[in-house]
Amino acid sequence: MKTKQSLGIFWNFESGQEEVDGLIFYGLWSDELPKKLETQSLQNLFIGGIIEINEARFDADDYKTYSISFYIKSFPKAEFWLNNIKVCLSWLIDNGAIVSWCGSESCSPNPEILRPRNSAGNIYAGYSIPTGFICNANLEDELEYLNDQQLQKLNEASIKN
Repeated sequence: MKTKQSLGIFWNFESGQEEVDGLIFYGLWSDELPKKLETQSLQNLFIGGIIEINEARFDADDYKTYSISFYIKSFPKAEFWLNNIKVCLSWLIDNGAIVSWCGSESCSPNPEILRPRNSAGNIYAGYSIPTGFICNANLEDELEYLNDQQLQKLNEASIKN
């Protein structure tokens, strides 16, 4: 199935939850999570599409992750897609995360998902300073999640910090 048809998240509406086109971006912090990120700037960074954003913090004992859900109301053209994903992932790094990743609803804020045996094909793209941007499929390509070698590199980047 094409990437565009495969990316879905659940979104809260007044009438209840519905599945919509979207992605969830996660950033892992080694120290304290920021109280609030200025996620509104992401609206301007996401070129050619229309998004709505929700955010959440996961301040667990063993990990600290910031989550930003993107309800994609209108997809950009494929020529903008990968750069949009890269910009959003690197934005989390620029704001203090040590590693960032994104995926659909089955993705997780727990960095254990970065371990190859734990991901079960749930991470669409990732970014860290040591690895750079990693993604295997553009918007109109067949969906291809990160493979074990790519996940291992992201996992190593998360452990070094």
